[in-house]
Amino acid sequence: MSKKTGQAAPQALLHCGFTLVELMVTLTVIAIVAGLAAPSLMMLAPDMALRSAARDLYAKLHEAKMQAIKESNRISVRFNGSYYYIDADGDHAYTPSAVDTFTDTNGDGVYNPGEPFDDVDGNKVYSGETAISFTDYGYGVDRGTGNATANWNDDPCTQAGVITFNSRGTSGSGTIYLENRNQDISYAVTVVSAGSIRIRKYSGATPFNRNFWQ
Repeated sequence: MSKKTGQAAPQALLHCGFTLVELMVTLTVIAIVAGLAAPSLMMLAPDMALRSAARDLYAKLHEAKMQAIKESNRISVRFNGSYYYIDADGDHAYTPSAVDTFTDTNGDGVYNPGEPFDDVDGNKVYSGETAISFTDYGYGVDRGTGNATANWNDDPCTQAGVITFNSRGTSGSGTIYLENRNQDISYAVTVVSAGSIRIRKYSGATPFNRNFWQ
C-alpha cells in the first residue's frame, strides 16, 4: 500500500494550479474592480493631499519647537506665499546655501525637498534653509479656508504669517488654514501660547456651522 501511495503523488501534482480559463476570469474580475475603484480614488485624492499637507505642517511646527528648546533660542516658522520654512538663522528671510546650488524645479525661488542640488561640500545635505511648498502636494493645495467663513469660536479665520517658539517651547498664538482645489474642506493647524499644536478639520458643509469644525 505504501508503494501505491508513492506512485499516486506525482499524478496529483499534475492537477495542481489554475487553468488558463480560470486565470483569465480572475484577471477580468480584478480589472473590473479596479475600473470601478479608480474614479472613487481620484475623487479622494485632493482630500488625501490636503490632509498630508496639514500633517506635514504639524510635524514641521513640532520640529521648530524642539529646535528652539534644544538650542535655547527663538526659532520661527515663516509663511511666504505658497511655501513655509524654518528661519534657522533668525534673519526674517529665506536663506539659501552659500555653497550648494540647487535647481528650482517648481519655480518658487527656494529649495524644496527632492530638488536636485550640487553637493559642493559633500555632506549629501542641502546646507541652506529648506522650504515646503504647498503646490508640491498637487490638487490645488494652498492656504485657504474652504467653506469655513469663521473658526470654531465664530472668530474670523486669520492666517498667521509667522509662528515663533522660544527656548521654553512656548509661542505666540496663530493658525494656518489650508484648502485644496475643491475649496470646501479646510484644515486648521493651530499653535497656542503654551506651545501646544493642534489640527482641526472643517467638513466643508454649507451654510457654515462652527460645529462642523472637529
